[in-house]
Amino acid sequence: MTQRSSEFAPTPIAPKLVLEGPLAALLEWQSMAQGAYSANTLRAQKADGAIFQAYCESVGEAYLPAKPHTVRGFIAAQVKAGKKPATIQRYVATISRVHTAAHLLNPCSSEAVRLGLKKMGRETSARQDQAHPLNWKDIKEFIDTAGDGLRADRERAMLCVAYETLARRGELVALEVRDIDFHPNGTGQALIRRGKTDPIGQGRVAYLSRTTVRWLKVWLDHARVEEGCYFVD
Repeated sequence: MTQRSSEFAPTPIAPKLVLEGPLAALLEWQSMAQGAYSANTLRAQKADGAIFQAYCESVGEAYLPAKPHTVRGFIAAQVKAGKKPATIQRYVATISRVHTAAHLLNPCSSEAVRLGLKKMGRETSARQDQAHPLNWKDIKEFIDTAGDGLRADRERAMLCVAYETLARRGELVALEVRDIDFHPNGTGQALIRRGKTDPIGQGRVAYLSRTTVRWLKVWLDHARVEEGCYFVD
């Protein structure tokens, strides 16, 4: 007589894996970090951690917890690979945060790592290449040569708004019709509701010149934007 599972003899349920120690602490921190950091920041930290983990595996060293000399070797390897000092410092900050979150001794607070960073600073140029900032002469030249059509109208308006409000790309594309007011004298103002430097969303108001308002109205008229996001495709 064969045995069959029934309500009186249910199939045993496999026990769930219970995480303990540093990994459990790290997972708990990741859960609490949701909302405290932007999604982009959390993605960057995850990518940084993966880069450090790959290095540790390539040299046969543990990455959690990592030893000070391992982090120092990682710094030297990144310098040799041509990474910018600011990028390497971000990597080290991520390694530090992960160890702190996992309740482990932080290797980045050691003298070995501190001196490794100091050595990096002496061996590399701390000044990074920066894009040439646009001035009004550059923008006027673009306005005069952008051509015709919706794309040109949109780019003129966006460039003028970006120049006068100092808004980032994410702030620009988030602008809505309700956020911009036109004044009787031909000028205007834009409400930048939230950005990277304003994580709690207090917002700020920026002045718009007559030239910017004129190109905004051209874009609105030609694209027939009446509500929602200003710079829709």
